[in-house]
Amino acid sequence: MYELLRSIHRKLGIKYRIGRWIHYAQRFGMRGAVVTRRRIWAKSQGVQTVEIPGLAYAVALRTGTADASTLEKIFVWNDYDLAYPDDVKTIIDAGANIGLSAIFFATRFPEATIVAIEPESANFDLLQRNTHPYPKIIPLRAALWSEDMTLGLTNPGDHVDSYRYGAAATQDQVAALSVPSLLKRFGLELVDVMKIDIEGAEAQVFAGAPPWVGQVGMFIIELHGDPARDTFLAATSSLLATRYRHGEDEIVRVR
Repeated sequence: MYELLRSIHRKLGIKYRIGRWIHYAQRFGMRGAVVTRRRIWAKSQGVQTVEIPGLAYAVALRTGTADASTLEKIFVWNDYDLAYPDDVKTIIDAGANIGLSAIFFATRFPEATIVAIEPESANFDLLQRNTHPYPKIIPLRAALWSEDMTLGLTNPGDHVDSYRYGAAATQDQVAALSVPSLLKRFGLELVDVMKIDIEGAEAQVFAGAPPWVGQVGMFIIELHGDPARDTFLAATSSLLATRYRHGEDEIVRVR
């Protein structure tokens, strides 16, 4: 996987590579950019901690894996640096992976309660480790789904950020929760921000245009394939919202 990720970055072109370097330098400084990029992309170094300017605590990640791409997305390319609703108090981070997005939200909105959901055990262990210093982040090992049930995990691409879950899979089973059950568990009537990156399960979560979509102020969602895209668009089509694409994500802001 290390070589695959490296080859992808090499093929993205000179404009991308220059922009990437500029963003690294803006976040880490000139020397820090070189050191940090080499460190997070180092092959076979296992779990390492990285200091990121602007964060109160270092983060742990698996070097040379998609963890490095996730760090770049959030803290180098600033993909979640968006216009948010006023007075954000509640955030659901579905597909929280190792917790970097939850940490971004906790730093941006220190008064917000953040429910960080991740189904895969190794990712969840790092999620707990990374978010432990942030008392407003609540880690939850679970999968987001259309109903409450038990699902199994698969990983056809063998990437640490591409675990999928479904009713037919029998390995690495995990509890699945519907959004209404999640809201009830944490006593939430409204969700100011819902970030979703769940590798295609969006098609299940938004099936049938569920009424709870009206309880969300802003969606940040990475859609995987046409079925997921069509289902999400149908579920949110009645919302009076601002819609645009930012990086890999579709943004729907109601408030």
